[in-house]
Amino acid sequence: MVLIILSWLYILFTTVNLGYAFTIALRIKIKELGTASFLGLFSTALLAGFWAVFGRISWEFHIFLLGLNLLLTVKFNVGIVGLYKEFFRQVKNLSLALKILLPIVSLLIVAQCASAPFLPDNESYYIQTIKWLDEYGFVRGIANLHFFFAQVSGWHILQSAFSFSFLYGHFNDLSGFCLLLGNVFAFFRLDDYFRKGRRIDLVVGLLPVANVFLFSFISSPSADLPIYVLTFIIFYIFMLQYKKMTAAGFTILCLFVLFAMLIKVTALPLLILPIVSYARHYRKLHNINEILIVSALTLALFLLKNSIVSGYAFYPLTSIGRLQVNFKVPMAIVNFYADFSKYEIFMLSEQQYREAGGWSLFLRWLHLPKLDGLFNMLAVVLVAFTPLLIYKYFNKQKFWILYFVMVLGMVFFYCTSPQYRFFLNFILFFSFLWATVLLSNRKVVLSMLWIATFVTAVLLFVPVGMGRFTSNKQLLSGSRFEVSYLVFPHSNSKSGTAFETVENGNLKYHSPIENSFFWGDGDGDLPCVNKVQVDYFQNYYHYRPQQRGNSLKAGFYSQPVLDDSLQILIRSRN
Repeated sequence: MVLIILSWLYILFTTVNLGYAFTIALRIKIKELGTASFLGLFSTALLAGFWAVFGRISWEFHIFLLGLNLLLTVKFNVGIVGLYKEFFRQVKNLSLALKILLPIVSLLIVAQCASAPFLPDNESYYIQTIKWLDEYGFVRGIANLHFFFAQVSGWHILQSAFSFSFLYGHFNDLSGFCLLLGNVFAFFRLDDYFRKGRRIDLVVGLLPVANVFLFSFISSPSADLPIYVLTFIIFYIFMLQYKKMTAAGFTILCLFVLFAMLIKVTALPLLILPIVSYARHYRKLHNINEILIVSALTLALFLLKNSIVSGYAFYPLTSIGRLQVNFKVPMAIVNFYADFSKYEIFMLSEQQYREAGGWSLFLRWLHLPKLDGLFNMLAVVLVAFTPLLIYKYFNKQKFWILYFVMVLGMVFFYCTSPQYRFFLNFILFFSFLWATVLLSNRKVVLSMLWIATFVTAVLLFVPVGMGRFTSNKQLLSGSRFEVSYLVFPHSNSKSGTAFETVENGNLKYHSPIENSFFWGDGDGDLPCVNKVQVDYFQNYYHYRPQQRGNSLKAGFYSQPVLDDSLQILIRSRN
């Protein structure tokens, strides 16, 4: 815990400096430390992302970052110190209950981050993606080695920048830092609600209630978690600025949306909000050159990273932007992953999925076991009944626009990848909107926060079987805090498996000896991939990953291979 806190203090120092300088460059003023830190995370992601095009994100990048930090501290000392003073003033003005709750929640977040990582994706590609960025930057065709590496996110670029792997190998907790910023923002909004009675402050202020569920995302760099937090802030900015949008408010709204989209394409529906805002206030917002420049840089980084790692500029969209390069992932493997994901989401075999009609698939989706089915049903209920809520209690255009964004997002994700985690941000926000009608009393709200915090602590310190919540075998064992984590956090992987060295053609790679699941590779040395996975694609799709040159930096490509029967046939003819 101690080491994580020290690393977060440095991250806060760095991101506040960069965020403040970012706003000065865009000619806007901000008052909150958290806003500056989020914008600093965005600017760091852009800097580190373009750096990774040319080289590794390691000590060289941090020398550059440290020099930039010192320069900005000297240049903008007065303004930056003012942000810290305003932050401590806000904390001082919190009600007694919130002053007690905030440090408790903060310590629980750090404790969870120090515990063993929980998510299967951490073992399949988070750890390895960040390792590649730390040691080589973006690598050509890395998705040929493990197709999940095509999903490298702006959040993984950020985690690489703040993993400090050249100093210590167990920092993997940027999502926890993000949730802490989100909780602080929520506590300030809740205090505003107690003072002013604005309903939107209460909706955002209830975010800490979701910690019970969100804690499962924060001991590994899940790209979903920042989308949940940023959505609440984006909705909040949009609601406050809807009638009288200022140039600064519009710029901040755009920056948060761009940051979310760089992190994950699931944030795409949020783009509607700055478009609507500009359409309503374009006479006051005619000069948007700075926003266009930042948008162009964000899009350029998105296209560059996708082009380099997979050969598909607009990945996950693969029908356009296919580069004519020898390291492009074969469409056979791309299609396998797309089909495999559909079958897995609905928990059906290939034959069952192909025989099912649209309506039967929808019913199947609604009745998936445990949390999957629960959140899917909740999403449908919110889509169906929220119009009644808005019409009776919030009958204003801005609420209808947010509802439209939710419906569009849910329809889009159901048609592409119907996993509840992709629209959980909408589920949480509109569930809390319902809650504000039923539970708006100060004592009731504080009681909810105390209960949620208590349950979160119990789940953190007491081992709880996860079988009642999920059918995913990789999620059955939760993580629990241990005394040994007070100083040193758990390693980045929950798997303690050893690795074997395997040779296949010109590729020598490390494979976990205990193959817990098909996509898993864990925390092995580079290059690392599951032998079962490599053999599967070679035997059934006749491709194997190979190096493009003598060094790993040269990248990988998929080499066509013939199965044994074809090889025998060719030899007999020769």
